Amino acid sequence: MVRKIGICGGTFDPIHFGHIEGAKCAYETLNLDAIIFLPSGEPPHKLNHMSTPRDMRCDMVRLALEDEKLEYASISEIEIERQGYSYTIDTLKELYAGNLPVSVLPLIQNGEKIRFYYIIGADVLADLHNWKNSDEVFLLCDFIVLMRPGYDKSEFEKNKTRLKKLGAVLHEAEMNQIDLSSSEIRESVNNGQSISEMVSPSVERYIQEHKLYSDKTIRIDILQKDLQSRLKPSRYQHCLRVMEESVRLAHLFGADLEKCRIAGLLHDCAKDITKEQLLWMDINPQTICEGGFLKNKRVIHGPAGAVLAEKRYGITDETILNAIGNHVTGKPGMDDVSQIVFVADYTEKGREGEMFDYVRNELNLGLQKAVIAGCDVTIQHVIKRSEPLNINTVLTRNYFIEQGE
Repeated sequence: MVRKIGICGGTFDPIHFGHIEGAKCAYETLNLDAIIFLPSGEPPHKLNHMSTPRDMRCDMVRLALEDEKLEYASISEIEIERQGYSYTIDTLKELYAGNLPVSVLPLIQNGEKIRFYYIIGADVLADLHNWKNSDEVFLLCDFIVLMRPGYDKSEFEKNKTRLKKLGAVLHEAEMNQIDLSSSEIRESVNNGQSISEMVSPSVERYIQEHKLYSDKTIRIDILQKDLQSRLKPSRYQHCLRVMEESVRLAHLFGADLEKCRIAGLLHDCAKDITKEQLLWMDINPQTICEGGFLKNKRVIHGPAGAVLAEKRYGITDETILNAIGNHVTGKPGMDDVSQIVFVADYTEKGREGEMFDYVRNELNLGLQKAVIAGCDVTIQHVIKRSEPLNINTVLTRNYFIEQGE
């Protein structure tokens, strides 16, 4: 006998009735033996929103399953516990290796084989072939496609035909229309509106008790925790040091401490994102730079970081966003916060070498002197590497030289 185990994955931020009804529909339509709810750790394609801490999202899933009395459903934390970005191919291999919820283990005690059925919405089909190692994923699981009223049948058939040729096995499950999304729920909470018809009672109480989705305060500790989970360790430490140096320089030159702190911390927030993630964020590398000028790909993380800071972290202050966006190339006329973050990227205590010492020495003569020095060493470094030079660096250097005359 082959045991059929459904997988209901997602960020569940928060879990809502749409998730529950989708799981019920899949369970009944395909006669599944069990369903595993799989809260995701760090989905690589969902950069536009900073997820609620993992343990809290797991708590909400448990509460929802208890409220709905889904005895055939359980939760797995294998993606939550995984470091770095989480991919379905890794999860499937881990599940087949036996890392299953305790409640599922009795189903395979007598040597029964298992087959996983990943539950998805029809809207996911168009991108399914882009999943990491999709050819292996198609071998390791079937897909249950939830068909809601009003879906584009012709578009679905086109996607289904294409995916079948790639080896995907698809099963259709018709479900009732439930117009819900986690983003809609977060927005409702933020606006003080009721969500009692969107989530189970225990989940609603949990959101209220922990003040989820309603606190608009920018918390440095939350930003640090998110950056640490996304960036390479050395890059994260660099961000912390630039934050510290930005605060030091803000004290020294009378700039806004909090703006320098946030901009310094987030200046490299987009440093490690991939080309695919840029596209998922609707960022076109050829147009994001001012004037469409982008010849050196090393500068993209500056303006991309400003977009990410606004979309993911909810930063709306233009001074902070400009400081993040300008920290790589500089910009003529940039304010003191942008100047400080630009310089701090060179003078933070972890930077070693002649070029960094030169900027530090010039900093003793004034902030603008250090900005000019930063432009100088950048120009020299880019030319030495035979890379295209961003014109903003030259314009910034000339601007601040003229200011000092």
